[in-house]
Amino acid sequence: MTGRPTAYLAGPEEDAGETGGGLLAREALDMKAGDLLREISRVVRVIAAGHAGLLTLLAQFAALRLPPGAGQSLMSDEFVPEEVAAAMAVSPQSATAQMAFACTVTRRLPDAVDALRAGVLDLQRLHALEKAVHPLDDRAAGEVEACVLAGGARPNRRAFTDACRRAVAKVDPQGAADRAETTALKTRSLRPL
Repeated sequence: MTGRPTAYLAGPEEDAGETGGGLLAREALDMKAGDLLREISRVVRVIAAGHAGLLTLLAQFAALRLPPGAGQSLMSDEFVPEEVAAAMAVSPQSATAQMAFACTVTRRLPDAVDALRAGVLDLQRLHALEKAVHPLDDRAAGEVEACVLAGGARPNRRAFTDACRRAVAKVDPQGAADRAETTALKTRSLRPL
């Protein structure tokens, strides 16, 4: 199903209302809409799998190019971001950010990357999960990942992000309280007098 969208033009049978030809035309349109929605869903899953593949390749490339012991410092070889930027047709800064994200999620959230590959999550949900577990150690991040993935993608991204936040608070209640207090203090100090 490729090509440009076609406009729907009502024919004389649609003017007759929901009888005879009008009902058949409505059923045909409903079937076509159902087909299009299934194809949209399939393409979304293909895109998610492509994102997972790209993240894996970026992490593998970084591991190949970075010297042993360099850790996640992508700037230890100044040409790594340049090479990736040229391959992806993005800026070196964007390449650096994407490689850092790829290295982080493939190492700390491998099950979430697998869920992305399977089309269960989308890239924005993976970003939300990574942001939520960012302050946690690897063990706690794994617990949050397992807890969140057990509930699936949720109906929308907001619900998924909220689930990430709740899981972090459950796994690391003291840390969550400390971070909330720090945020509250920053907010109060930024208010005009």
